[in-house]
Amino acid sequence: MAIIGVGAALANPQLSGVVLALAPSTQAGMASAVTFIVRQAGFAISIAALGLTLGAVNDAAEFAQPFALAALVALLGMIAAFVLLPAKPLQRSTQA
Repeated sequence: MAIIGVGAALANPQLSGVVLALAPSTQAGMASAVTFIVRQAGFAISIAALGLTLGAVNDAAEFAQPFALAALVALLGMIAAFVLLPAKPLQRSTQA
């Protein structure tokens, strides 16, 4: 849980910064609000999904499977983000 919390704490400010940098200045407030709403909806859905996978838990060892599933989904998200990010253009040297 601590690792998930640290990951979320590291990702959220970066996400907000990217959204505000890419949005036109006239729509920065709207972009920030949409990012916040989508983030909160993601938290709510993921907590509900985690609760669904847990069911009735009577032993602490039963938490391992849902958290392994959450880690796998996070890893898949990281891979998808890496693949979907646009490539940086190559910079040519202007020295002659």
